[in-house]
Amino acid sequence: MSLEHAVELEPVEENNEDMDAFIVPPNGGERIENPLGGEIVFKARGAQTREALTVFEAANAPSQGPPLHVHALLDELIYVIDGTIRIRLNDRVGEQQPARASLSHAAHRIRGR
Repeated sequence: MSLEHAVELEPVEENNEDMDAFIVPPNGGERIENPLGGEIVFKARGAQTREALTVFEAANAPSQGPPLHVHALLDELIYVIDGTIRIRLNDRVGEQQPARASLSHAAHRIRGR
């Protein structure tokens, strides 16, 4: 990109008073019992990210997962680490395998395969 097309950015005033940087080690995070079985491990919660992001890890056994639902105030990113899940987005159903992500603000349901 040539300099004639470069955009000059205005300085951003940083305010990190309410948020500290943090690292979650492997197998780290806050663990709670999943009402559907197993556990949920929170890697980052809204209180840690100025309510911008919540990250959690959950394992779904075959045919197990939350019911069809919608998040009114947020989008959900679903990233498969291992195995395959069956995912419903509105009226579409498909399978999602490792290293693929789905972003949904639609009605969705996830099941382990």
